[in-house]
Amino acid sequence: MDSRPIRIRRRPLLYSSGGAVLALLLAGAALFAFSRDVADPARVGLALRVGADSLAVDSLRRAAPDDLGEMEAALVAAARLEGEPAVWLGQERVPLHPDVVPFYRARDLRLAWTDPASRDTVLHALRLADHDALDASAFRTGAMTAIARAIDARDPRQDLPTADTVRADLDLALTDALLRYAEQLAGSRTDPVALYGAMAQDARSPRDVPAELGRALVHADSLGAWLGTLAPPHDGYRGLRAALVRQLDGTGPDTLSAALLRLNMERWRWLPRELGTRHVMVNVPSYHLWVRDGGRDVFDMPVVVGQPGRWQTPAFTDTMETIVFSPEWIMPASIQRESYGYVRPGRTQAPGPRNPMGRAKFLFPNDQAIYIHDTNSRWGFSRAYRALSHGCVRASAPEEFAAALLTRTNGWSREDVAERFAGPWIPETVSVDVTLPVHLVYFTAWAEPDGTVRQPADVYSRDASLAAALGLSL
Repeated sequence: MDSRPIRIRRRPLLYSSGGAVLALLLAGAALFAFSRDVADPARVGLALRVGADSLAVDSLRRAAPDDLGEMEAALVAAARLEGEPAVWLGQERVPLHPDVVPFYRARDLRLAWTDPASRDTVLHALRLADHDALDASAFRTGAMTAIARAIDARDPRQDLPTADTVRADLDLALTDALLRYAEQLAGSRTDPVALYGAMAQDARSPRDVPAELGRALVHADSLGAWLGTLAPPHDGYRGLRAALVRQLDGTGPDTLSAALLRLNMERWRWLPRELGTRHVMVNVPSYHLWVRDGGRDVFDMPVVVGQPGRWQTPAFTDTMETIVFSPEWIMPASIQRESYGYVRPGRTQAPGPRNPMGRAKFLFPNDQAIYIHDTNSRWGFSRAYRALSHGCVRASAPEEFAAALLTRTNGWSREDVAERFAGPWIPETVSVDVTLPVHLVYFTAWAEPDGTVRQPADVYSRDASLAAALGLSL
């Protein structure tokens, strides 16, 4: 192998024309981007890590090895990277998140964490990642904190290039950790559709985390506010988080599993960030429905949900559009096939006391034909186990439910609703006048407003697969 010496203070640093091309390119990036007279050593360190791939090899060849300054030569000596962009934290090589390189190039290779207060704010958030059911050790906060302290204690009179390289690596590593942390808080750790298929709740909204971070760094007081927007804002999530902190502190009940809290906090990340000022929520394992308005529960009732197996009630979010009073029943093909062994198109049952839809059905159109409805069979509501339907949600108090909705959305009186339940069986379709989200969810740990955490049974056995995906042991 053809090798030639580069002289650095009379000590030879060997590089080969084949084996050290990457190191040479990186050094070339430093030379290309910064004058030796005016370069910030840490910015040269950034160029070493993220600025090389846009340069051709002959860009470096035009700079004779003897022209390397001590700082650039030291960076060449420190170039231990192969393959994808990475940094070093002590002796550990840390591959970088794919968005790190574009993030710094958009910043013209300027450090992001020159303000110690901002840096420490992020380190503090990362150290508390366990409180949000994330693995804080995965963000290497211990190593970054130790390096930050060493840099802060550094004698500014000792302008050592290697120390500035470390400073660049710390800056990159901190940005890498923050991007991963933000994405995980937004629900990127798991894919609910891969876990549960059509039964999955997946209403996550994509976030441009690098752009958000860039904007947050413009003003010193914006960073903390942005960090506060990352976790789900829902009361149910905050209740589970508070319970998890108690478990981690050793002050929680022995009957509550920290792993169960963590996997249910992950389920909150799958929901929309905005549930709606007014919305309906059904927690399938709890067999319960709530109407929430202005941040408080204004109505709730027990419900019957789908049977395990093929008749599971799926988890999803949709918008209630109509309420049909005295509905006819169009028998689904799946139920016909189960009941009769064949399907007859258009099989319907007229409104009346024997109609399985009862006096009302509440429609939020979806491709699985799931809705909430009254029933002519009330026996199921008296049972503790209420996974009994063919997938739809049966309402135990449909009149009160309709009143809770229509008095808020359409300006109806309770008497208007009562007439539809007491009068003749005349079909009537009523459009819901305001946007009313409906969230069918699946939580096996549910935080009540008073801090109590209820643990309904895992009726569809969905916990195990999520625990495995998160590396948790139940």
